[in-house]
Amino acid sequence: MNKVFYRTLEGIEESPQNFTVKSIKKIKEELYMLLEGSFFKKNNLNSKKILLKPNLVRPFIDKLPAVCTDPRLIIALSELLIDCGARIKLGDNPGFGLSCRQAYSDSRTEPYLKKTGVEFCFFDEEEFIQKKPDNPLIFKEIYIAKEALENDIIINIPKMKTHILTMVSLGIKNLLGLIPDRQRLLFHRTDINAKITDILQVVKPSLTIVDGILAMEGQSPLHGIIRDDLPMILSGEDVVAVDAITSYLMGFEPYELTFLCLASRLGLGENDISRITIIGESIEERRRFFKRAVLSSSGRFQKINVVEMGACQGCLSALRHALDRLEFENHLQNIPMQTVYTGIPMPGHYPGISGDNVWCFGNCSHSLVFNHDSTEPIKAKFIPGCAPHIFDFYRAIKESFPVS
Repeated sequence: MNKVFYRTLEGIEESPQNFTVKSIKKIKEELYMLLEGSFFKKNNLNSKKILLKPNLVRPFIDKLPAVCTDPRLIIALSELLIDCGARIKLGDNPGFGLSCRQAYSDSRTEPYLKKTGVEFCFFDEEEFIQKKPDNPLIFKEIYIAKEALENDIIINIPKMKTHILTMVSLGIKNLLGLIPDRQRLLFHRTDINAKITDILQVVKPSLTIVDGILAMEGQSPLHGIIRDDLPMILSGEDVVAVDAITSYLMGFEPYELTFLCLASRLGLGENDISRITIIGESIEERRRFFKRAVLSSSGRFQKINVVEMGACQGCLSALRHALDRLEFENHLQNIPMQTVYTGIPMPGHYPGISGDNVWCFGNCSHSLVFNHDSTEPIKAKFIPGCAPHIFDFYRAIKESFPVS
């Protein structure tokens, strides 16, 4: 059970932006060698219904191809499983602001997969079923995409990348794509670790395959730096073990990751790497130390003065995501200076707010917007939410200061 299979990929010459059947065939061969000694021997896949769950959070293939699961891996795995007689579905819910249909189109998988007969599942358009964790940490009930519950096998295909909230985004974090938008922002603060652990309690993938063909470090999951110096794929039945070994390869210690500690404590898998059997090369020789994501925005952006007043990780991460995206698009260069307040001020100590370009970000900052102790009119713009979505402030800035 606690085995993780690991392969270094050599000779993958094409890219997710421009690829042909050549690189798909090569990745398919690598996947077969990764899985033949374990998954294929243990499972007769003929006529089995298999759901593939990639990470399609925000496909941005042209400029940041390491954000989402590599389309070549999705296609190669689909073809390999179809060769075994399986019936394949592909499903995800990218989250607020992007439909699953658009994500499929942006991911560049459609032209190939439509030819193979793979069925596309649009979780954001479909029914969700109420489920209850056996040992709930924060969710009394979780709604899971019905299509995800009606398959013989779920194969989880996360991307290998860092994450601004959970430190890494791997197999367990990838399960967020199974829940509806109405639960997506709930507990998306420091408590996100308990949230994704609760999801794992009700949906355990049969197999997890981590896509490390291209990886991402730094301001991930959306705006990091691509790493192509350690192309690899990992697999295992125990998603906790797979995440533990992958995070170790990225320079993290599994005990640093709260969601792994919670999952292990609940008996959902093994996070102690000394108890995990690794089939493949030495992980010590392949270990790298990824740049970690920076949560704070304070002092980082020339045109945005961020005042953090006890804000939790939810608001800090949502704001940093928005600013990273605006900077990536060069939208902050020519705007007037903005001041953003987020969090709760110390009781009785309200910062002086003046000027036209002032924002209060998140529900905790509402006391600044509606400070009845002040005799001065407050002109601050308010971005509500607990936490606001990552694109709320992004859109507000673009609407306030459109590019001519």
